[in-house]
Amino acid sequence: MIEPARNHLVGFLLNALDHAETAQVEEALAADNSLRDELQRIRAHLPTLEHDREHHEPPPGLAARTCHWLTERLHELHPPQADPFDHPGGLAFSAAPRDASHDAALLANFPAVPDESLANPAQAGPNSHSFASSNSHSNASSIAHSPSLALTNPADHVPTPASLSPAMWPAGSSWGDWRLRASDAIVVAGILLCASFLFVPALAHCQFAARTQACQNNLKQVGVALMSYSDQHGGLFPHVPTHGNRAFVGVIGAMLRDSEFLASPASLFCVATNRRTSAAIAKYPTLAQIDNAAAPLLPAIRRAARGDYGFSVGYWDHGKLALLRNQHRPWYAIAADAPSDSLPSHATENHAGRGQSVLFEDGHYQFLRRCCPRMSRDELFLNHLGHVSPGVDANDSVILAGDVPLESLPPES
Repeated sequence: MIEPARNHLVGFLLNALDHAETAQVEEALAADNSLRDELQRIRAHLPTLEHDREHHEPPPGLAARTCHWLTERLHELHPPQADPFDHPGGLAFSAAPRDASHDAALLANFPAVPDESLANPAQAGPNSHSFASSNSHSNASSIAHSPSLALTNPADHVPTPASLSPAMWPAGSSWGDWRLRASDAIVVAGILLCASFLFVPALAHCQFAARTQACQNNLKQVGVALMSYSDQHGGLFPHVPTHGNRAFVGVIGAMLRDSEFLASPASLFCVATNRRTSAAIAKYPTLAQIDNAAAPLLPAIRRAARGDYGFSVGYWDHGKLALLRNQHRPWYAIAADAPSDSLPSHATENHAGRGQSVLFEDGHYQFLRRCCPRMSRDELFLNHLGHVSPGVDANDSVILAGDVPLESLPPES
């Protein structure tokens, strides 16, 4: 099991595996220390790929140039055969001597066409015999006077149309059929290759867009719950204490669920994470379980309540955490995909490092590829001092992951 898991380490870090592969890698990591060390080494090198995170459009005309290149290569490998009907005199005849028995075998593949005039000479008409006779004499005369088509034995050497040459044998001749089938296969393979360059990235982009939209739908439900909470609490968002069992960011989700502003904890999980969401939903704790948890069990309870989204909990004001009030600011982020510690700028891992869905105070949400909204130039996951901590003033919005304990964060100003 170790070798397949080692091959999936990069996909595990980018959340690109399905449920079965993710479970397989997790089991292998739990059983093998060397595999965990290798995972850390790969994680340390991921920031070097940061500059390739943006979507790149293919160069214009790439598909047309590729098809043209394939066509030239095919013409070099298999030059086009001359069309016998393009000959100035009509059908082109091969001057090479051929075996009569071989020609008879080839012609036997074609169905015979009955000639009623030969079967019944009386119905052929008075001119039929003279026409056939004169035609035979003229053909024999032209062949006899042609040096290139001189026949030493008319029974063995018959002029053969180019359409019956080895390069254009009819069905039943393996060499001609093989050449045609190989050429067709190369052309089809080239077309499929060009099509894959166009459709595979488009398919991956559509899948990514669908997952992002599903994630934003969940975040929209969280936003509706936060707005409803603030409407019924004097414009204030849920408050997170700095001490006690509730002193962690993820308690906001439990407060929304227990106060029935949020119908189900499923809205607190992003479908793009490729995790076993059903199991996480079943283990999501209530406020009573959080309040009654003993100290040894409290870290596990907080991890279960973490969810996939982070929240803004307010800002430091003279050493105390000030309550966050809803002012309907379109640039102030109040929730987003949870930040990570493994990607640059603490970007989220929910979408393989390609961006994060963000909910703003006025209720609108959008997908940002950068961790800094263009409207405010305010880092989503760091305060103005560059720390993972609540903001240092009322306009400094910081999204913290659900399992961040506030008692471990020193006040800043």
